[in-house]
Amino acid sequence: MYYETLFTFSPIHFFSISIKEKILKSNIHKTISNNPFLRPIVELAIFVIIIFGFHYLYRYWAYQLQFWPVYDEIFALRAWLTDIVYRNSVWLLTYFTPYEFTTNDQQHTIYIAGGYVGINQSCSGFKQFLQWIVLMALYPGPWKKKLWYIPLGLLVVHLVNLLRIFGLSVQLFYYPQYFDFAHDYIYRPMFYAAMFALWVLWNEKVRKVDKNA
Repeated sequence: MYYETLFTFSPIHFFSISIKEKILKSNIHKTISNNPFLRPIVELAIFVIIIFGFHYLYRYWAYQLQFWPVYDEIFALRAWLTDIVYRNSVWLLTYFTPYEFTTNDQQHTIYIAGGYVGINQSCSGFKQFLQWIVLMALYPGPWKKKLWYIPLGLLVVHLVNLLRIFGLSVQLFYYPQYFDFAHDYIYRPMFYAAMFALWVLWNEKVRKVDKNA
């Protein structure tokens, strides 16, 4: 019995198991890649898992751990991004709308149509920037293309954030009673819509030639 056990758990046995696992994984990969119905479902599932997995991990890191162990660095970065978003938003409202408004630069607040839009650190886009970077870092694809597609996505996310604040500001002139609803259920999901569109473009066009490599 001793010799049987020794032989059963020998390095040769483990090596053979490793080869079988690789073959099995390879067969599964080929099955998914060659199935036009199964492949998009699996790819979408990966996207959803990364996006929402990051969402809950980020909330835990931000609210439970207080960005430990880099709180000071994250706070400074978010403050810097908040200032950029605020100044870009004021510029857009100044040159692309006829509306009168006032600002409080210290509090990053835009007063418009009897209401206001306050731009705090949660509006900085930091979470969405990080979410996009993590999505692209974990999702399959050549890094040679990721190195230019990730910055492009960051720019798109920033523009969406500006559009969000611009839209909320203009809305105060017409439908101020729906401000909270629009903030939570219309403009906030725009981030995810933009990342989904960028992901589809990446998955179907940008990395297409490498998908079956």
